[in-house]
Amino acid sequence: MQASSGSPNTDDALVEGEAAAQGAVAERVDSRAEANGSGAYDENQEEGSEEYEDDDSFSVGLPVEPPKKRVPVLIVGSFLTAWLLLLLAVALSSVKGGRRASMNLPLDDDSLLNYRERFREGADKLEERWMGAPESVKTSYCRYFMPSTDDGKYMSPADGWQALQRQVNAMHRTPAPDSSASVEDKWNYAMQLQLLTSLCNSVTLRLGGLAQFESKAEKGGFQLLGLGSEEAPDVDLPTDGDDEEGMLLSEFMDLLPARGPYSPTEVEGGGTVPRHLATKLGSMVEAIDARTQEDRYVGFRWDGFVDAFGVVLETAADEEFKDPKPITSPADRIPGDARLLIRALGEQVEKAPDRMWTPYVLQACAESWDENTVKKLLKEVQEGENERAAARVVQKREIVEQSALEMPLGKEHVVSLAVFSI
Repeated sequence: MQASSGSPNTDDALVEGEAAAQGAVAERVDSRAEANGSGAYDENQEEGSEEYEDDDSFSVGLPVEPPKKRVPVLIVGSFLTAWLLLLLAVALSSVKGGRRASMNLPLDDDSLLNYRERFREGADKLEERWMGAPESVKTSYCRYFMPSTDDGKYMSPADGWQALQRQVNAMHRTPAPDSSASVEDKWNYAMQLQLLTSLCNSVTLRLGGLAQFESKAEKGGFQLLGLGSEEAPDVDLPTDGDDEEGMLLSEFMDLLPARGPYSPTEVEGGGTVPRHLATKLGSMVEAIDARTQEDRYVGFRWDGFVDAFGVVLETAADEEFKDPKPITSPADRIPGDARLLIRALGEQVEKAPDRMWTPYVLQACAESWDENTVKKLLKEVQEGENERAAARVVQKREIVEQSALEMPLGKEHVVSLAVFSI
């Protein structure tokens, strides 16, 4: 790989709420229709700079969910409109996508050249981001987003980078097929370019998200995914000088992602909670939910690869495949099954909003806004998110195992790297 210049922007903004995510969905569908199926999501946007809001089928959905509780009236007023709009936007996106279910990648010479150029750009951005990422971020990435077979046996950052380089360098060395080549040869070349481009983009986005998460964890005084610290959080005191130690519920709600209109007068009263505890909880929930929304954008970065199989990302979770071609790469001649990866991508895009902590936390706080509630939530959210992360690693191992066709797929196989990166 060529040496990159400049330093990556690891402070890319990741959170702006569901509206940003749904706008991105609509823009992606429209732009892909105009491009006649080129598979582009946002060709000019730098990886990691997004603003986030959000049989044989194997579920990558996380089994550990926040407990369901009766929704208080005031929370209904805060969330109902936003969630209805979210569901409507997802439904419309799926309907639009369903009209393109038979779309495949164009295989003319200009399109192949375009795919290769996008691969080169993705590889350059990946190298720049990896080389500029803190060691703690790369270590966390290798634990949660690089292939492993057992707990405690994770790739080192050096080994992880070598595995990625192996794939990228092999693709760089692969010549384009001649104009007279068969459709099958051209499709295989295009699929491999889309696969490697999506892998590069996914890793780049994850590294940027982990760097942002680490910054929030250190400032918020919590530790998750091996990032952050348990030191006291940075506390913003009220400017009016009133009640410097206690935080009202209405103030706490402002720390979390917006979920629709609410009236502060409806939630004021009922006492206050020590400001450092409320700040820590709000910072933790906001950072975790931002990472959850990142799952959707990682999924969107694979739409070109999904297109190669004539599948629509928004409906891929329920796709009935008819003898799909296996996945290979220039570095791996051992084939892997594409179906589980594509279904996992579709489910990730579809269900990420269901795993948000904000609604559950606000429900609990609205029912009882006191120090004991906040302490319990801090413990519950932290333990719950650690369980989710561990469960997700186990599920990815199972997906890789089930994706083997002729023989087991190694940790450096492109399918293994792809599954773990999402």
